[in-house]
Amino acid sequence: MAYGAPAALSICLEWWVFEAVVIMSGWLPDAGVSLSCMGICVTINAWAYMLPMGLSAAMNTSVSNALGAGNAAGAAGVFKTGLALAVLLQAGITGLLVMGGGHLVGYLCQEEAVRALTCQTLPILSLVIILDGLNSVMSGVLRGAGRQKLGATVNAMCCCLALPAAWALAFKANLGVHGFWVGVAMGAGLQLAIVLGILMPASLKFWAAGPASGSGGGAASNGKGAQQPAGKHWGWDWEQEALRMRSAALAPAT
Repeated sequence: MAYGAPAALSICLEWWVFEAVVIMSGWLPDAGVSLSCMGICVTINAWAYMLPMGLSAAMNTSVSNALGAGNAAGAAGVFKTGLALAVLLQAGITGLLVMGGGHLVGYLCQEEAVRALTCQTLPILSLVIILDGLNSVMSGVLRGAGRQKLGATVNAMCCCLALPAAWALAFKANLGVHGFWVGVAMGAGLQLAIVLGILMPASLKFWAAGPASGSGGGAASNGKGAQQPAGKHWGWDWEQEALRMRSAALAPAT
């Protein structure tokens, strides 16, 4: 429960945000068109989410295996590779959506008003797809490190921003459906910035050290002859995570 409940909460929060904005879209003046547009956009986003979700599971396993083996540098390398793959993957998905989104919307709906509104929403939806996919992969890193509570906390904070922002932009700023997706993008962008702010500084130490950092990550000089841990920065320490996971793996079952 200590690991499963926060992980489940984190995943549920992501889906609840989308369900909440769909419900709120029914409060707009042209509720029929708005609901149809939101339904199509959420469906497209769910389809696009499948690939980064698979990459997230792979990151979860790879980071966990590396840390469990005491290989802090390996875990940082997995994070680097996964981040690069996630960026390329989301760029490819978004490119396909930009080029063929109009045709896809046409297959999903024949009503002209809904098609027009959905096509206008696709650029904002593309941004949400990029951010949401990257967040999924970064969440896989946190789960692999056994930091489900951290991921759930960040996710909850950003959801608390996204929903009020979406409501305000949709109803107070009169942006309608577009406001909902801008609000969701704001929450997803903040979540990605926070997680990368936690993981990136410590990882850059390992990436700069290269293979010489070894399985334990090595140490970096501070320019005055003193040695500093290569993976420690802003409270995240890959070496400490490896020690913690290694200890948990070797602990006798109770």
